[in-house]
Amino acid sequence: MVPFSPSPCERCVRVALPLFLSLVAIVGGTGLTAGQVQGQAPDLYGKLEAGDELSFAADASEESRMISADRIAEVVRKKVKIRLANAIIYDPLILTSVTFENEVSFNHCEFKAAVDFAHIVAKQRIDFSDWVFEKGVVFA
Repeated sequence: MVPFSPSPCERCVRVALPLFLSLVAIVGGTGLTAGQVQGQAPDLYGKLEAGDELSFAADASEESRMISADRIAEVVRKKVKIRLANAIIYDPLILTSVTFENEVSFNHCEFKAAVDFAHIVAKQRIDFSDWVFEKGVVFA
């Protein structure tokens, strides 16, 4: 009996397909292109902390668009510009008595938990375009 040996094409598919699917999962929810990823997972929080826009594809899965309110609060404390699009913030976002030093934009974002912006001060533009609040929001 001759031992089975996969053809070069079959070996290529066994190795390349899982790598391709991983890359699609990484790139799919972020709006980044494969060239921007360059073989490594994007640091989404790094983009946010650098003041870069973090824009998710609107049709991406909910899991791939989720971001922590705690990380957003960290960025606010660093006084960095915040630009999020199509994100889902899954835990309470409490930013009471905060001063926003830079632009803040949450375009087409969904907030799954309570949001508290009581007594905020904005020194730059704040964009509240197409927000969805499932548990309510406080601006008093």
